[in-house]
Amino acid sequence: MAKAKILVVDDNVTIGKLLEIRLTANDYEVIIATSGQEGLDKAVQEKPNLVLLDVTMPGMDGIEVGTRLHQNEETKKIPVIMLTARGERSIINMAMDQFSPHGYILKPFTPEKLLGEIERALKSSL
Repeated sequence: MAKAKILVVDDNVTIGKLLEIRLTANDYEVIIATSGQEGLDKAVQEKPNLVLLDVTMPGMDGIEVGTRLHQNEETKKIPVIMLTARGERSIINMAMDQFSPHGYILKPFTPEKLLGEIERALKSSL
């Protein structure tokens, strides 16, 4: 079976690298984007099986990225999990209203929580 491809969109390079190490160790193929626009571009080019998306990024934030992914015919079926330090109810509600992410994980998180959410989202998208 082919490895699932995960696109990580986070402007924090350290977080991106840590996620890449953890996910690669769990047999996922990982693509990194450090801005919202780069994330959109890579989602269209690479056709990942899942997107992990931060909310707070310069320029285009994660809510806008998720909304654009959801509106694009090429990317609208890709599950998105928000992975962010922003746990305010208003931010969560905005994400849910705009594009209904498959999960919302708050930083800091445990690897078990992350991997469980990824597996759940991947299974639900089959």
